[in-house]
Amino acid sequence: MFNASQVERVEPYDLSAHALANAEVERVADEFIESLRCPMAEGRVDEAYYRPSTDSITLPLRSQFTSMDAFARTLLHGMCHSTAREVGREVEGSEEGYAREELVAELGSAFAAADADLGMGAYANADMGRTFLENHAAYLQGWLTSIRGDPSALAKAAPQASKTADFIADRRERLVASRGDDARTNALEKEFLSSRTRSAAEISETLGAGSAPRPRARGRDL
Repeated sequence: MFNASQVERVEPYDLSAHALANAEVERVADEFIESLRCPMAEGRVDEAYYRPSTDSITLPLRSQFTSMDAFARTLLHGMCHSTAREVGREVEGSEEGYAREELVAELGSAFAAADADLGMGAYANADMGRTFLENHAAYLQGWLTSIRGDPSALAKAAPQASKTADFIADRRERLVASRGDDARTNALEKEFLSSRTRSAAEISETLGAGSAPRPRARGRDL
């Protein structure tokens, strides 16, 4: 992998050119952050991860993402990892256990995004022409290849992912309700009417539609 500055005739990536385009999505993301049960830090880093040893989430600066939507979904993925203890989910230390946890976190983040009314059909990257739905499906497919001999791995992950998304949504709803903002609370109730079943069906239909790179493990971080 090369930095743009190392390639001829390629302009360096300008972070300032990627302004936050959607104030409402940013408000949703900030509500999730405020409702977090563990520390979260944004910094000028290249990776996003949850670190079990410190029970903390690290994300690149939101200005480093191609959109506020991308930032919010990456945040939700990390939040899903951070809920294991609260929802009673055991994470095995093996490679297969890591893969199963990634399935739960990615599917859970897709459910939580749908609950928050973040559009699955929005483009994750205009240059690649891939939607967030296709991104979720590709990521899931990549980890499914790591779990051999269990064709029901995704079906087993779905109930845990749903429970995780419920936990995250409930914390956000209670945060908003605690502010006494009835209009915002009512808006959240309408958002939750989004069909999680439809989201799961869309992801299932998209799985296998294209090849996905094998995910790169990050040691003990998730």
